[in-house]
Amino acid sequence: MKHLTAILISAALLCMLCGCAKTNTDGESHAETAPSGATMEVTMSHSFRWERFLPEEDLDICYFYPFGEQTLIYSPKIDGTHVFGIWSPMTGDFVRREYKKESDFTELSGVYDMGDTIQVLMRHVVNEPLSTSYLRHTFDVHMNEVAVEDVTSLYQPECWIQSSAMDAQGNRFHSVVGEGILCEMLDGTLSPVDGTQGSEKLYTGRDGFVYAILDRRTLKRLHPDTLTAEEIPLKLPKIGGNYAEILQGNAAYDVLCYTDEFLYGINLTDGGTTEILNWQESDVLPSMDRRNLLLLPDGRALFCVYGHSEQLCSYLLTARTQDEVDSMKLISMADMVSSGSEDWLSRMVSQYNRQSEDSRIVTKSYYDSDAPDFGTEELKKDLLDGVIPDILASNPDYHMFSNKGLFEDLSVWMENDPEFNKEEYVMNFLDSLRYNGRLERMGFRFAVNTYAAKTEHLGDAQRLTLLDYVNLELPEGMELMDGVERTRMFNALMYSQLMEFVDYQAGTCCFDSETFISLLDWFGSFPEQTAIQDDYAFRENRALLYPLPIHSLKSYHATGQVVFGNADVTLTGMPIGTEGNGGVFAPLGLITVSSSSQYKEEIWEFIKFCLREENQLSDDFGFPVNRNALSSAMERDQQPPTEMNRFTYSYGDLSEEVTAATAEEAAELTAYIDGITVCGIPDDFIYNIVEEETARYFAGDCTAEDAARIIQSRVSLYLAEQYHYFGN
Repeated sequence: MKHLTAILISAALLCMLCGCAKTNTDGESHAETAPSGATMEVTMSHSFRWERFLPEEDLDICYFYPFGEQTLIYSPKIDGTHVFGIWSPMTGDFVRREYKKESDFTELSGVYDMGDTIQVLMRHVVNEPLSTSYLRHTFDVHMNEVAVEDVTSLYQPECWIQSSAMDAQGNRFHSVVGEGILCEMLDGTLSPVDGTQGSEKLYTGRDGFVYAILDRRTLKRLHPDTLTAEEIPLKLPKIGGNYAEILQGNAAYDVLCYTDEFLYGINLTDGGTTEILNWQESDVLPSMDRRNLLLLPDGRALFCVYGHSEQLCSYLLTARTQDEVDSMKLISMADMVSSGSEDWLSRMVSQYNRQSEDSRIVTKSYYDSDAPDFGTEELKKDLLDGVIPDILASNPDYHMFSNKGLFEDLSVWMENDPEFNKEEYVMNFLDSLRYNGRLERMGFRFAVNTYAAKTEHLGDAQRLTLLDYVNLELPEGMELMDGVERTRMFNALMYSQLMEFVDYQAGTCCFDSETFISLLDWFGSFPEQTAIQDDYAFRENRALLYPLPIHSLKSYHATGQVVFGNADVTLTGMPIGTEGNGGVFAPLGLITVSSSSQYKEEIWEFIKFCLREENQLSDDFGFPVNRNALSSAMERDQQPPTEMNRFTYSYGDLSEEVTAATAEEAAELTAYIDGITVCGIPDDFIYNIVEEETARYFAGDCTAEDAARIIQSRVSLYLAEQYHYFGN
C-alpha cells in the first residue's frame, strides 16, 4: 500500500525536490567572450546492442547458469512446468526438456557443472501435511535425463536450500535459510561453515573454489578443509554516494560488479577492475534490476529483467563494433541527476535510444553528491568556457546564456512542423516558459502551486492578491494559516515567485518596492514557528489558507478529503502577481537545445517522442503536457482504488485511505490549469541573496525596509554584471 504524507509546505518546495540546487554566490571571472555552439564531445565506449533473448516462444523469463562453453537455461512457467534447456552461444542451438512435479511448490535450489553432464537440485514442498523433499537430476548435453536421485535424507527436515554450488573437488555447499552455509563432503556428511548466515548466493569461481555473495557487497571464499568463510577484500567502484554491487564471475573475471553506470570485472589476484559495459549507452532502463546477469565466454551477456515496468523478459547483449558507433549521430546531453537515475527524462532518453536507428543521446552527468552545490558550478564553468551540449537538462543562469543567443527557439519548430498540433498540448504551460518572446525551454510535465481555502469562506474567488490576503476579515477563532513557520514558508513562496521581482530583459529588479516590503511585513507578523500543528484546523474552521502543491488529480482530491474533510475547496492562488488565476506552474524537468547544434532535427524528434501520449502517461507524478494524456491521467484517478493502487494520505495524526476523485473535481482542476499563465522557475543565485538578507529581518537584526534595500542593491549589482557580460 502506498503511503503519502502531506506536509504543510508551499508548493514551491516541489520545485526543490525536482533537482534544483542552490549555487554559491561567489562567482569566478571567465573569458570576455561568451560561449556558443554545441561543442561538448561525447563518446560511446563499452556500448552493447540489445535483442530479446527468446530461445523459444513460450520461454519469457529465464535464469542462466554456465555449463562449460554452453549455458543452462531455466524457466519456471505459470502452469507449474519447469523448463530446462542447454543453449549454445556459438551455434544458437537450444535443446529443451520439460519437468513437472506434482507438489504444491517446486523450485530450483542448485546447479552443478559435472563436465560432460549437468546436475540440478530441485526442492519440492507439500503443504498438508508439510513436508520437503529434494531430488537431484542429471542431464547430458542433449537434455536426456541420465539419473535422478532422492537426496532428501541428506538434509535436516524442512530445511530450505536457496542456493547451492560445487567446488572443483566435488564438495557441495548449500546456503540454508536460517541455518547458514552447510558443506556436503564427498562422503555425504554435512558440516556448518563458520561465519555464514544462510542468505548468501553461491557460485563456483574460475579457481575452483565456491564463493558466497552476501548483501551484494561482501564476497567470501569457502574452504571445505577448515569449514570457514574467508572474506575477500574488494575495492569496489563508487558512483555518487553508492558503492558497486557484486555478481558472480565467469571464465574471464573472478567476480563482476555493477554501479548505475558500468558493469565491471574484477581480478582477485591483483584487484584490477575492468570496465565491461556502460548501461546507459546500452539502453538499459534505470528501472531494470541488474542482479541476474551472466557474462558469456565470448564477451556477450545474458540479462534477465524482473519487476521491469514494461514486461518481464530476458535480453542478449552484444558489444557494438567501432564501425557501428562511428555511424551513429551522438547527441550530447548535460544533466544534473545522478547516472542511472530513475527520473522520467532519463527513462525517456533510454527508451528513445532503444528505438532510434541512427542517432543516440549520450548523457554526461554533472551530479556530485559530495559537492556543496551538487555539481552545478562545474556545469556552469563548462558552459562559460564553451563546453556546450546539444541538450541541456539543467539550466544554471539560464537568462544570461539566453541573452547571448545560446538556445534554440523551439516555437519555430512547432510552427513549421505540420505534425505538431498545438491544440493537443497544454500550451498555456509551454507559453509560460517563454522568455523575451522565445520558447527556449521545453517542459514535459508540471505541478501546480497555489493556496486553497473552503469555498464557504471565500466563495469561488480566484487570484487573490497580497492585499486581498492582508485585508481578509477572519471570523472569530480563525487564524489565517495553521502550522506556520514563517521563514520556511516565506522562502518556499519566494522560490516559486521570485521572478515577480526581476526583469531579466531589462536587467532590473524591484525588491525595494512596496509589494516586497509588504510581503516581508506580512510574513513578519506570523509567529516564528508553530510548535503544535492543529490537525483539524481546516476541517473545523480554525484556519483558512492551506498552501497546496498539486501534482495529480488524486493529490488534489486527497487534500480536499483529508485536510478539508470533503468540503468544497476554492483554489485562491499565490499572493504575488496579478496574471491569470493566481496559480503558478512548477515545471518538472526542463531542457534547452543549443542554437548551434548540428542535430536539431533529431532533437526535435526526441521532443515529440517525449510528448507522445503513451510516454506522457509513464509517470504518475506531475501533470502531462499532452492533453489526451492529461485526460487519461485524470480518468485514472477517478477509478475506484484496487488492492494494488490503494494509498493512504496523512496530515499530522489524520490518516485516511483516499477514495476515487470525481468528474466534477477533474473538470474544476482542468479549468484551473487552463487559467494559469505564470511559471515559477527560480534563479538560485538571486534566491540565495534574498534568503540571506530576509533571514536577518526575521531574526530582528534589521527592518523590512533595510532588508529590501540591501537585496535591491545586491541583486542590481549582480544583474548589471551579467547584463554587461551577456547583454544583447
